[in-house]
Amino acid sequence: MWDAIGRCDVYDYKDLDKTTVDTWLGVLLDKGLMNDLHLAKEIILATDASLSTKREWTPKFIINWLEAHQGLQSKLDEQYADGILNPESVLRITELLVLNKRTQLLETWQTCLTGLQDATLMGSSDVWTDLQQPTGTSTSGLPLQHQIILRLWTLRVLGSHVPARSHPRRGPRETDPTILSLFNLYDSKRTDTREDFMSSLMKGIHELGIPFNGLLMLAVDLRAGKSMTKTARQTLQKFESSPPSFSDIFTDLHAYNAAVPHFFSNFEKMVRDIDITSSTFVEHAINLARTGDSKTVWTLIRLLRSHTPLKIALAKSWQSIPDPSAKALVRYYPEPRTAACPDPHASLEMINLLAIAFAYSKQLSPRRSFELVRWLYVFLYKHNAPVQPALVRALYHAGVVRFRRDGLRVAPTQYAYICAIVKDAEGPEVVKALMDNTLQVGQRYEDPADRGGRPLKC
Repeated sequence: MWDAIGRCDVYDYKDLDKTTVDTWLGVLLDKGLMNDLHLAKEIILATDASLSTKREWTPKFIINWLEAHQGLQSKLDEQYADGILNPESVLRITELLVLNKRTQLLETWQTCLTGLQDATLMGSSDVWTDLQQPTGTSTSGLPLQHQIILRLWTLRVLGSHVPARSHPRRGPRETDPTILSLFNLYDSKRTDTREDFMSSLMKGIHELGIPFNGLLMLAVDLRAGKSMTKTARQTLQKFESSPPSFSDIFTDLHAYNAAVPHFFSNFEKMVRDIDITSSTFVEHAINLARTGDSKTVWTLIRLLRSHTPLKIALAKSWQSIPDPSAKALVRYYPEPRTAACPDPHASLEMINLLAIAFAYSKQLSPRRSFELVRWLYVFLYKHNAPVQPALVRALYHAGVVRFRRDGLRVAPTQYAYICAIVKDAEGPEVVKALMDNTLQVGQRYEDPADRGGRPLKC
């Protein structure tokens, strides 16, 4: 009948009323046969000039076509979508697949979009930036941020087919200005201020369950305008493909350096939640310092360097604890201690214990031990914390005693540097005693005028 109408000079396709066309398309959709899908495409294209069938029926038949190919496991006939799709229907199909959680169909749909012949025209449409609802959800039920992410994902797929004006690194693609505009719009509409842009974007991608297509890498490329290292791209690819474990990334120096510029808030929150004064942490940290290799030890150093509450606590460790004999009526700090507000004196004691563990570690060379203890000394100095005898003796043991014990030459500058620190912390008498080898690292110094001595908890 359809072919007969096409050959008729009196009654053409355009003369068909909407009710008739809708009835035919509804029957073809219910049957769902591959041949019927091709006939439906002919009907939609032929009646589109006079009826609004394209907007209504195209998403339904495209999804039916994707399902048919998935069921037959046949090679995708990408030509079926050519001519029948427009930017509005592409966006609507993507939304429907996400809402119905058709992840496998999304992957097939991604393949279909990359094969479109008119991808350039698709990507340059104003539909992508036409977001009518500044707040709330769309008629499909998607929040505004999810709407933007789906537009970005679809444009990214279409853009992979659009050739760059020259070399990919020398000029932008046709879709890049629109994508950058959507990235900026997404950033301005974020409601959770606890997350940064990249964390929010990654979270939205995982919530939608859309296939990987390099959206995070594109965000960095377009917004930062700087080239990324291979490690950075591999890390962002992992982050987009599946929810990352920031604790695992934290232990990998190269992956951490690649990720921290873009996901600083995630790492900062993870580190902040660690109670560095708890007995469990202190015991584990000391054990790592004594038995761990350089990679493990520098992960521990990275943790200290990233722990903002620790730095604040160390700056407050100058305040002395009231002596029991003073019979103080209140604690020196009345509020309860938490991971976000550690005890200053316990924090300083933890640093001292780490210094001793580094100095005596059999897994670390004398040079590495000295570097680590010196790092702790500088760390305390930078954050206005007192340098106590325990750390000073650890520095002397690592930089002098272990060097000599292993037959290594102690450079005059290194020796003078250590002695200056000992002098500042304990006085010239201790320096003289150490130089004369009359005072051992774990021994207390007793001034002749004061036999009480100075306690050195080494």
